[in-house]
Amino acid sequence: MGLLSRLRGGSRGVKKTLEKACIPQLMEVMDISLPQAQVTFGQLLRQAEKESRELKTADLPENYGHVLLAAETKDEKIRSMLEKKRSEGVRNADILWWWNMHDLERRMMLKVDEQRRTTEYLRYRQAGFSKDEAGEKVRRFYPSYGNPDDLTQQNPEDGHLPPELKRRIDLYIEKRFKADPEGFRAEMEGSFTFNALVRKEIRKGHL
Repeated sequence: MGLLSRLRGGSRGVKKTLEKACIPQLMEVMDISLPQAQVTFGQLLRQAEKESRELKTADLPENYGHVLLAAETKDEKIRSMLEKKRSEGVRNADILWWWNMHDLERRMMLKVDEQRRTTEYLRYRQAGFSKDEAGEKVRRFYPSYGNPDDLTQQNPEDGHLPPELKRRIDLYIEKRFKADPEGFRAEMEGSFTFNALVRKEIRKGHL
């Protein structure tokens, strides 16, 4: 995605741009037809719009990343929030990339990603894996995004990754699969979760 940061056509234009970006992705990650992807897109978009209204983020400016970076020297709450993200490897460029998007673009990006995880989970179940086994497989091979503190009962290494890292992680995955797919898969197999692998790679300066 990334198109919406250049869009100034109102909510209708935003939705049209999202439709063009998301429907092909849904067809690919879910292995579904165009009509099915269109229905799924509509459902996800309605969920995203509802969340945006309820969480009062619908009116955030599309340069909100710049707003956050400018405010951190004066606002302790923002400074603390960004400091926590930076402790996870988030850079200023990541903050600008993520927060300068339209709110619906951010939400839909994560929803398409979650559809991928759900689809893979169901495939593992259909292949005969138990619920726990299928969940472990998904966590081992696919990153999850959100608030790292949401999964406090687990090892912190396995907790959600800040969504600001998503672009870098996508590029890292693409690069690793092109260079050495078998070696990369072996690394994933050897990690309890993909999130733990990402954190290790960030510490090593590889991501």
